[in-house]
Amino acid sequence: MTNYFTNLKKIKSPLTLIIFILNFIILGCIFSHTIMFFFGKKYIFLSNLIVIFSLITFLLKLLYWYSIKKFFKSETINEINKSKLFLLRLTFCTFIYLAPAYYIFNQKSLVMNDDIILITLIIISIIAFIGIFIEKHLFFIESKNTVNLHYKNKSI
Repeated sequence: MTNYFTNLKKIKSPLTLIIFILNFIILGCIFSHTIMFFFGKKYIFLSNLIVIFSLITFLLKLLYWYSIKKFFKSETINEINKSKLFLLRLTFCTFIYLAPAYYIFNQKSLVMNDDIILITLIIISIIAFIGIFIEKHLFFIESKNTVNLHYKNKSI
């Protein structure tokens, strides 16, 4: 876990820590929503909180990716494989931001048994948890290449 925070300090973007905190808040809200539904409680506030935090974090994440874009020059494109990076980013955004928000928006129009809804919420929680691991992997790729570029520029 120390490597995770050490790499977090190496990237100089102020959005990094905010995004990670918001990601874990979203994950906690999704798990809380699932647990509350299991016990028969439905909180509209928690559903709205998931949607609002997902939207804010998604926009911050896009801004963060745009801000670190300048570090990924032609030298690192060969090392990272641009299509793999794009696919991981798309998967992460779908798993953590789009799937829970889409389900919450369409939940009122769905006619399903409570057991099916619970299974769906459990699947969404697992998908969001997997999305966090994908984000962690993406962060290590980006921080490693950003630090390498920083030291290459200092040595020149």
